[in-house]
Amino acid sequence: MAGEASRNRMSWTMARGAIDYYADHSVERSDLPIVFHGGGEPMTNHEVVRQAVEYVQRLADERGRRPFFRISTNGVYPAERARWVARTFGHVSLGLDGPPDVHDRQRPAHGGGGTYDAVSRTLRILQESGALQLVNTVITPGSVERMVEIVQHFHDLGIKKVRLQPMAHCGRCGTTDVERLDPDRYIENLRLARATARSLGIQIASFCEQTTYHTNHYCGGCGLNLVVSWDGRIGSCHEALDPSYAPAAELLFGRVDDATGAVEVDWGRIRALRGRTYDLFDECRTCAYRTNCAGGCLIRAARSNGTVMSIDTEWCQLVMRALT
Repeated sequence: MAGEASRNRMSWTMARGAIDYYADHSVERSDLPIVFHGGGEPMTNHEVVRQAVEYVQRLADERGRRPFFRISTNGVYPAERARWVARTFGHVSLGLDGPPDVHDRQRPAHGGGGTYDAVSRTLRILQESGALQLVNTVITPGSVERMVEIVQHFHDLGIKKVRLQPMAHCGRCGTTDVERLDPDRYIENLRLARATARSLGIQIASFCEQTTYHTNHYCGGCGLNLVVSWDGRIGSCHEALDPSYAPAAELLFGRVDDATGAVEVDWGRIRALRGRTYDLFDECRTCAYRTNCAGGCLIRAARSNGTVMSIDTEWCQLVMRALT
C-alpha cells in the first residue's frame, strides 16, 4: 500500500478490498506478507494501517497462513506510535541520511526545521525491539563526499545494516536546483565507505537488490507486486502510481473501487511485465551480473528511455562498478 502525500488517505473499504483480492490470488499455504510503503509516509494514515494489520491477522488465522508485516518509514512520529510499529512489524526499513546536518537538509520537516531528533528516537525504539532490519540512506550531491563519515556516524548509533542508495534525479529534482549525482564520485566514495563499514562490522546492502540469489526479474515491479495507491490505482511499483507521470503507464494495471472495494486488474498487462527479463536485452546476454541485476530498475529505464522494456545504461554502469 502506498501513499503520495500526507493529506491523502486510503479508505478502509479500499484497503480491505485490496487485501481480500491479494489473499485470494496469492499462493495458498504460503506466508501472507503485507508491506506498507510508498511515495509518502504510511503512518500518517495510522488508523487504516492498524485496521489492515488486525484484519490480515484474522484472515491469515482463518486460512491457516502466517501473516508477516513490513514497513518502510521515515520514523517522524511520536514515541508511542514508534513503539506500536516496533511491536507490530517484523521488518522495518528506516530512512536516515546521516548526521544531523545532512539528514535535516535532505529530509526537513513539513513546517520547517529538522527531523533528525524524531528519527533517532524512533531508531532507538526499533533497535530495542529488534524490528529494525535496515537503514535506507539516500546519497545526494550534497552528501556523496561524506559517505565515510555517514558510516562512522551510523556505527556510533549502533546501526548494523545500511543501504547507501544513489539519488535518482526525478520528481522534485526536476523543478529545483538539485544537480545530478556524479556516478564516478558515488562509486569512489562507496568503495571507501565499504572499507570503513567492514572495519566497523557494518553491512552495506547493495542497491542492486538481487545480490544474494539468482533471478531473471529485477524486482517485483515485473508484474509480481500488487501495489495499491491511496486512491485505488493498482500497479507493480510504489514509485509509479500516478497516471500523469509518463514512466508509470506500463506499470499500472488496475483499480480498487472506493465505494465497494471491488478490484479489477488487466492480466494482459501483468503478463507483459512478467515477460520483462534479462533475456530481452542484448546487453545482458554477455554480462556477468545478468542473473543478479536482471535488466535493472524498471522505473529508471522508463525515465531514461520512455519504456520499462529497456535498460538504463547509467544504472548498468553503477551496478557493474558497485559489484566489482
